[in-house]
Amino acid sequence: MRKVSVIIPVYNAEKFIDRCINSVLDQTYKDIEVILINDGSQDSSLKIIEKYSMEHDNIHYFTQSNKGPGAARNKGIGLANGEYITFIDADDYIEKEYIKNLVSNSSNMDIVVCGYKRFDQGHHLILEQTPNENIISHFKFISTVCKLYNKNFLIDNNLKFSDRKIGEDMLFTLKCYSLTNKIKFIQSTGYCNEENLESITHVINSEKKVNMFDLVKEIDATIDLKKFGNLYLFFYLKTIIINLLMQPKTMIFKEYYQIYLESFQWLDQVYTRDNQKIKITWIKGEEFKINLCVNVFIVLRKVHLIKPFLFILKKINIRL
Repeated sequence: MRKVSVIIPVYNAEKFIDRCINSVLDQTYKDIEVILINDGSQDSSLKIIEKYSMEHDNIHYFTQSNKGPGAARNKGIGLANGEYITFIDADDYIEKEYIKNLVSNSSNMDIVVCGYKRFDQGHHLILEQTPNENIISHFKFISTVCKLYNKNFLIDNNLKFSDRKIGEDMLFTLKCYSLTNKIKFIQSTGYCNEENLESITHVINSEKKVNMFDLVKEIDATIDLKKFGNLYLFFYLKTIIINLLMQPKTMIFKEYYQIYLESFQWLDQVYTRDNQKIKITWIKGEEFKINLCVNVFIVLRKVHLIKPFLFILKKINIRL
């Protein structure tokens, strides 16, 4: 069997870490080491981690001052002894066959990608996403989790996470995708996520300004995605539009509209650079609601109604 290193960043996860660790210990695939990186937790997470480490020889931990999930994962990669690496968020958990399914599809692959299930706090299934073997999956399954990485691939390409609080997983994953064609998407959904109102992503998306425009610009400046054809342009477009639709309540309208102007001025330049124009496009394999939102936005912009539309969103304080 090939050893798999399971890396789990932990920050104030005392409510969830038992479930997460036990889901790894319950795997049918047994050649596993668990690496827990305590990222400056201020609750009882460290005590829980220490307890599991004392009880299980294959569980190891490292504790550091709070540096964010990216730095914690980087530390985990450096400590990993496995031939393969997979990441799990501390407030998530995996089904018993999760790692077995990933490893059984890993032959000659640098990355194996699976789907996930999302539950509400009452543990009712609200979403299930499974990847397909097509190019669009590279831009839909861009989180760090739900993947098995060949460790040598990561080390040989010096692949590391940035210190961003939001978007570090997107940067890392797209960089990985850009550097290899040995990627396999499998029809499995063994990774489970439950709504956590205290998670970093939820809190930042709900309460603070998140300008994904800066992230998209960083992706364009640092990662060559042209092997995916013009699909990466649609990815930029949808990411910026969705961010605009999610953000009206976090800033005054003048600032909100200025972000729209700057982001679309940049998008027009990028499209022109590739001899393209922003136009109505229905992407096969993309979610219906994503295609719909993007194209409605494009139409409103074309008929010069985007400013009143954004003003109304801001006025009625709706986050889509």
